Amino acid sequence: MGSAKDNSKISRMNSSLNTYMLRLGEVYLNYAEAVLGNSASTSDATVIDYFNTIRKRAGLDPVSQITFEDIRKERRLELCMEGQYWYDMVRWAYYKQQEVLGYIENQDRDIIVPFTYDGSTNTLTLDDSRDPGSRPVGVINSSIFLLPYPESEVVQNPLLKEDPVPYEFTEERITDLF
Repeated sequence: MGSAKDNSKISRMNSSLNTYMLRLGEVYLNYAEAVLGNSASTSDATVIDYFNTIRKRAGLDPVSQITFEDIRKERRLELCMEGQYWYDMVRWAYYKQQEVLGYIENQDRDIIVPFTYDGSTNTLTLDDSRDPGSRPVGVINSSIFLLPYPESEVVQNPLLKEDPVPYEFTEERITDLF
C-alpha cells in the first residue's frame, strides 16, 4: 500500500483499504466444517490434526473424532469476542433453521438480574426486593436471517421485489464466446 510519501491517506499500519483477515484457527475450523459436510461425524486424519492443533494450543486433550457440535463449540471459543458467532448461526440456519431458531429462543436472554451498586464501597449486591422483570427478546422467526435488498438495488431492478422463481440448470454451454 506504499507509504505516506506515496499516498497522503496512508499512515503507519493504517489504510483506507479494507483488509480482511482470517486467523489460522478459523481456517482450520472452516476446513473441518467443510469436510464434515452433512455427515454426523468425521475422523478424517487431516481434519483431526488441524482440530487438535487448536486444542493443543489451548491446553486441551486431543480428540479422534468430531461432530458439528464440536466444531460449533470450538468456533465459539476460538473466535470469542470477534463478532463471528452470528454469521456462524446464519450459515447454520441455511440447513437447520428450526434448530437455530430453537437455540436462540431457549437462551436465557429475558431475565434482568436486579443488582444494586454501592459507589462508596464499589460493590454490587443482589437486590431481592426488586422484581427481575423481563425484557422482550424480539421477534424470533426465519426473517432474522435475511437482510432486505438495498433500496438503490431495488430501484435499479424492481424484479428483486418479486418472489423468487426456480431456475432450471441445463448442460448447455455457451460456445460463441470466441
